[in-house]
Amino acid sequence: MTTRIKTSWTLLLTVLITFETIRCEEIADRNIGTFWHLTDVHLDLLYSQDGDPSRMCHSYPGYTPTEKLGYYGDYRCDSPPPLLEMALYRMKQIAPKPDFILWTGDDFPHVPGEEQNRTTTIANMGTILRLIQQAFPHSTIVPLLGNHDTNPSSQMSPDDKRFYTDVLTEANWHAVIPSIDFKDFIKGGYYLFETTSGIAIICLNTNLWYESNKIVAEMADPADQFQWLGLTLSKLLYSGKKAFIAGHVPPGYLETGPEYHNFYPQFNQKFIEIVRRYRSVIAGQFYGHLHTDSFRLFRDNKGVVINSAFTTPSLTPWHSTQPVNPSVRLYTYEQDGSNVMLLDYSQYYLNLLQVKNVNDSLYNLYPKKSARGKDTEFLIQQPSEQGRVHNTTGQPSAGAGQTSANITGQPSSHIFIQPSHSVLSVQLPDWQLEYTATAAYNVANISTRSLEAVYNRMREPMSELFHKYLAYYRVSNTPAACDSLCRNLQLCAISETSSDRYETCLHQSHTVSYHISQRPIKYISLVIGTLGILTVLTVVVVCVKQCRSTESKYKRIETLSVDWAEAGRYDGVSIQNMEESELN
Repeated sequence: MTTRIKTSWTLLLTVLITFETIRCEEIADRNIGTFWHLTDVHLDLLYSQDGDPSRMCHSYPGYTPTEKLGYYGDYRCDSPPPLLEMALYRMKQIAPKPDFILWTGDDFPHVPGEEQNRTTTIANMGTILRLIQQAFPHSTIVPLLGNHDTNPSSQMSPDDKRFYTDVLTEANWHAVIPSIDFKDFIKGGYYLFETTSGIAIICLNTNLWYESNKIVAEMADPADQFQWLGLTLSKLLYSGKKAFIAGHVPPGYLETGPEYHNFYPQFNQKFIEIVRRYRSVIAGQFYGHLHTDSFRLFRDNKGVVINSAFTTPSLTPWHSTQPVNPSVRLYTYEQDGSNVMLLDYSQYYLNLLQVKNVNDSLYNLYPKKSARGKDTEFLIQQPSEQGRVHNTTGQPSAGAGQTSANITGQPSSHIFIQPSHSVLSVQLPDWQLEYTATAAYNVANISTRSLEAVYNRMREPMSELFHKYLAYYRVSNTPAACDSLCRNLQLCAISETSSDRYETCLHQSHTVSYHISQRPIKYISLVIGTLGILTVLTVVVVCVKQCRSTESKYKRIETLSVDWAEAGRYDGVSIQNMEESELN
C-alpha cells in the first residue's frame, strides 16, 4: 500500500514538473519586446535659473529675479537641457536596449514667434536627435514631426518640400529614417518604418490635419496623406502584417470641451473611417501633443469599440492650463509571428517639487577643449569626497562621450554624455515609477478590450478608478478639482472620437452625471418635492371641490332665477341677498 502511494505521488510530481517545464519553455519562447515613447520635449536652450517665469524662464537685461528657478525646470517653463540629459540617462538605466525609441515631435519651446525661425527650429530637432543617439547608440530611433517643429508654429505646409528636405539633411534625420522612405517624407513628412522584427510603424504627419493649421483648412487631402495611409494599410493587410500608427496630434477631442477639436472635422471623420476599415491591421496607436496622460477608444458605426490609442504625457512640464511633471513611458509588447499585442506600459516621472532646490552640484557639466581644438566637449563630473569636482572617468571621454557643438554652431550649455559605469554612483534626483498600466487599472494587458473595460469602470457613479486616472492625467501633479462637467468632458473625450457620437455623449452624460453629482442632496430634494406635490394636489382638490361647489351654486342660481321669473316670485329681491339655505 505504501509503495503504491509513493508511486502515485512520484507519477503526479513527474506530471507537474513536466507541465511546468513546458510552461516555462513557452514563456521563454515568447517574443517580448520593449520601446520607449518620448514626446513633447520642447527643449529650451535659453532656460535660465535667473530667468523670468512670465517670459518662459529666459533672462533679460535689466530683469531682477525674485526667485531661483529649478535646475531641472519649472512648471511654468519648458525643458532645460539638464532635464533632457537626465531623462535619457534614466531611460538608459531602466531599459538600455529597447527595440526602438518612438519620438513623436514638438522639440522647439513655446516662445514668441519672433524668437523662432526655420534655422533654430531645425537646429533643436538635430540637437535632440544627437542626444538620443549618444544615449542609445545602438538603438533604432523613429522620429516624427510636431506642430511646434515648424515656423510659424502649427503652420506646416504640405507643399514645402524644402522644409522636409532640410529636416532630413540639416537635422540629420536621414541617419535614422530609411532612404527608401525619403520620397514620402519629402512629399509630406510621413513615412513607413519597418523594424527588424517585422513590425510596421506608420509615422503620420498629423500636423497636416491639425485644426490650428490654417494652410490646410480648404484642402481635401493635404500631401495625399490619406491616400497613402489607406494604400499602406491595404498592403499590410494583404501581406498579413500588423502595424503601429504614430503621430503627434491625436484624433478626437481635447478634454476641455467640444469647441476644441484636434483635427479638422472632415479630416477626423476620414481618419476614423480608415481605422474602422483596417482595424484588424492596427495593433496600437501612439500620440503626444496634449502633454497629459490619457487614452482614446474608436467605435464602428454601431457603437462597438474596435480600436484604441494612447496619448503619452510630455517631457516638458509646461502646459497652458494644468502643468504636469516631466515623464517618459516604456511599452512592453508581444510579437507572435505576424500577430502583435500590447502587454503593458510603465510611466516614469520626475517630481519637480521634490527637486526644486537641487542644483548642479550633484550633476555638473563643464566645457573642455577637444583634441581638435575647435569644438567643445562636455564631461560629466561628480563631487569628490573633499567636495571637489572631478571627471568620473579620470580622463577625457571618447567615442559616444565626445560631443561637438550643436547644429547652430554655438556650444550648448549642457550636452548629454553617455556616462561610464562608475557614474551610477552619482546621486541624481530620482525618476520614479509612477505606475504600470496593468497593475494600476487591474487589467491583464493594455489591449483595446482591456481599455474598454477600464473606461466602463471609470464611468460608474463615484468611481475610485476615475479619480486614480485623474491623478495620472497630470502625471501626479496636484490634480485640479473635477466637477460633473469636467468628468463628462474627460469620459466623452476617451469614449468618442467621432463628432456626432461625442456630442451625443456630452448631452446624455450631462443629464446622468448631474443627478449623480447631486446624490447627497437627492433624497432631501425628493422628500421636499414629494411634500410639495402633495401640497399642490391638496390645493388642487380643494380648489376643484370649491370650483365644483361654486359652479353648482351658480347653476342653481341660474335655475332659480328662471323659476322665479316664471313663478312671479322675483318681487325685486336680490339673489345675492338670498340666504344660503335657499340656494341649496
